[in-house]
Amino acid sequence: MMTKYFTLFIFTFGFSITPAIADDDDSEFSKNPVDIPNQLEDDIKEIKTSTRPPIIDILKQWDLYKAELNKNYGLQLGFDYQALYQSASSSPSENKAASGWAGIFGSWELFGRNTNHPGKLGFKIENRHSLGTDIQPMTLGSTTGSAWSTATGWTKFETSVVELWWEQHLIKDHIAFRAGKVLPFALYDYSRFKSPKTGFLNQVFNVNPAIPFGSFGIGAAVLARPSEDIYFVSGIHDANGKPTTIDFDSFFNDKEYFYVAELGWDPGNLSKERISFFDGSDYHITLWQVDERVKAKKPSAKGFTVAIEQPIDQDNIIFARYAYSDGRGTTIKQMVSTGIGFENMFGKKSDLLTIGASWGRNHDNKKQYALEIFYRMQITPRLTITPDFQLVVDPIANPNKDMISYFGIRARWHF
Repeated sequence: MMTKYFTLFIFTFGFSITPAIADDDDSEFSKNPVDIPNQLEDDIKEIKTSTRPPIIDILKQWDLYKAELNKNYGLQLGFDYQALYQSASSSPSENKAASGWAGIFGSWELFGRNTNHPGKLGFKIENRHSLGTDIQPMTLGSTTGSAWSTATGWTKFETSVVELWWEQHLIKDHIAFRAGKVLPFALYDYSRFKSPKTGFLNQVFNVNPAIPFGSFGIGAAVLARPSEDIYFVSGIHDANGKPTTIDFDSFFNDKEYFYVAELGWDPGNLSKERISFFDGSDYHITLWQVDERVKAKKPSAKGFTVAIEQPIDQDNIIFARYAYSDGRGTTIKQMVSTGIGFENMFGKKSDLLTIGASWGRNHDNKKQYALEIFYRMQITPRLTITPDFQLVVDPIANPNKDMISYFGIRARWHF
């Protein structure tokens, strides 16, 4: 109940104290790289800043056409395809998995363009499928005995509208709401490395297994910034959301919800350039509660997460996260993760080397440790290749093994 009241507090407090100030920046709701507007922005930036020339730039006219669509109509479009192969050093059954992931995504600013109250439609259509193996990478971790997935999101489902939402800024960047079919983990618990397409694969570093984020489902969230450095974001979401359906009955009839409220400090986030040491950092606390899910046979639970992300200099970032869950609505009771990211590797602006280490324990006090290292290489302005190595020590569901290693290779092409 406390989290529900805190959520209501964030809604009202944020609206009441936020000043009516405006700025010239693009409107922003979430900073997370998995969120649609940010993925669009990152893909454009990757093409523009690449130091590796294209082999054949047959899509240059396509880029110009998309730029005109955005300039004239406020429509931004993105297309991508990614594939992942992952193998485990040991498994009671399958030890190899591969899958593909195709997407069409975009945002369309239909209301209030070039004003302080823009409104836009966000959409994403995806197909996720197997690539010649009996299982997908998302299930390889549980198959081999890990307490959390070693490849979050890399599963399979038919072509579906996975996101379809309206975002309205009442005061650009300072008071906004989003409602529709949304992805909750794209809105909360920020990390610049949390996208399973371009960042960490292991669940402990991206989705956060100590938070029972629902899948794509009906929900609503509110953002409020009383100043440029302080943000509140809070929402209510269908705890039983599915990527393949837009299920209003589940939201309005089952009434099993995931509630969340987050308070954060992110100095310099709305600035164009980094000025001080703290610019580009993020410190936040996330409170959540989930109702009992009868059909899923999951009890109610509540918990919190505290996270920090701090640039050391222009290219290196350290991060740390602690999460706690009270109740068996999640697999993990406590979790700690930390690591460092090295950007601009070998003078290549889009290359990234990241190292993460974690510890977690379940509700039976069994402990598991994990390590993940990946190096994202930009081969062309539109293609990245990412070798990935993971080590799970003391896998909770496989007590016969002291450790299991996982090797993955991931490719992503966008246009």
